[in-house]
Amino acid sequence: AKSKASAFIHGAFLLLSILLIPSVINLIPLSALACILIITGYKLAKVSMIREIYAQGREQFVPFVATIAAILFTDLLKGIAIGMVVAAYFILRRNIRNPYYLNTKKHIDGEKVKLILAEEVSFLNKPSIIDALEGLPKGTKVTIDGGRSKYIDSDVIEYIQDFKVRSALKNIEVNFIGSNVPLERQIDVPVSNGKDDYHELFKNNREWVQQKIKADGSYFENMAEGQSPKFLWIGCSDSRVDPNSITGTEAGDMFIHRNIANLVVHTDMNLMSVLQYSVEVLKVKHVIVCGHYGCGGIKAATDGTYHGLIDKWLRNIKDVYRLYSKELESINDVDLKQRRLVELNVREQVYNLCKTSIIQKALNIPEKVKVYGWVYDIREGLVHDLKIDVEKDFPDFSIYKIKEIEEIVSV
Repeated sequence: AKSKASAFIHGAFLLLSILLIPSVINLIPLSALACILIITGYKLAKVSMIREIYAQGREQFVPFVATIAAILFTDLLKGIAIGMVVAAYFILRRNIRNPYYLNTKKHIDGEKVKLILAEEVSFLNKPSIIDALEGLPKGTKVTIDGGRSKYIDSDVIEYIQDFKVRSALKNIEVNFIGSNVPLERQIDVPVSNGKDDYHELFKNNREWVQQKIKADGSYFENMAEGQSPKFLWIGCSDSRVDPNSITGTEAGDMFIHRNIANLVVHTDMNLMSVLQYSVEVLKVKHVIVCGHYGCGGIKAATDGTYHGLIDKWLRNIKDVYRLYSKELESINDVDLKQRRLVELNVREQVYNLCKTSIIQKALNIPEKVKVYGWVYDIREGLVHDLKIDVEKDFPDFSIYKIKEIEEIVSV
């Protein structure tokens, strides 16, 4: 009798005995039953136990006292039944009064509300949830978190779905996250038609949210507070190269920019904006240019065929080939030649990066930014440092003074 299951099994045996062998039960001497009752009553009357129950709070202590009093003034069965009714009352009362926890924060762009549902959300909780949601002002962003819920009644789910549709008319943004129970109708998950598989992304998203909340209940709340990454990653758009996965970093650790063949082009306002924001606003400490072996952009730039609009972008790689044509032409193996071009391309992009006024300024402050050139090997899964020393390899771009840079920028 060391587990909760023992009490259930014991009760089941007693019930079966009463139903199947009542005549045998009647053979037990009343004095023996009286002794059991006296011992049980003595244990219930122990001062230490009463103190322990009292310390657990009113909702535990009142049903306990009601059960003992009912047993003394009536009989055992009636007393237990009365105690169960009192306990059920407190459970229902707690469930009805506390179906959720509401957290409201005021921002410039409107209120942000997080409604965290309780473990058990029954149809009795529906009115209070309706009151909480219907009273939200226009422009509110509300997150309904079901991550702690073991059960959510279908009526409540149906109302949330209906509210989500109607809330668009009031400019209220509704997100439902973290449900740990299989819902009859999942919010925001499109129904599959058997042909498209994009719906799997929604399913995977819900599972990922549940995993994150299970590991850390405040994960998304912390993420929403802001970002302070240490790294800027400039990499290729190739679907096989996932910066966070290959470096073991989490969301929020890296600010990421990706384009075909990881090029740093000074006329690319997208990249320049990312660079300026990450270095001057987010204050990243490390800037990484990472290429990868087997890069489709490198292959397309050197195969001598027409590819359309992308050829204009890949012209930058052809310039790299021209600069190192003597070394590359001496390599007969096509695969080795392309691998070497990948490395040289990374080197030139680091060179281009160091020519920007943004990096120039960052290199002339006490806590200067460090710039790296890496290559990722898809076949091995390993990242290799090309060991590019910015100050030694590009000395003419590491000695500018901030004043000189400002003059160049103004011109």
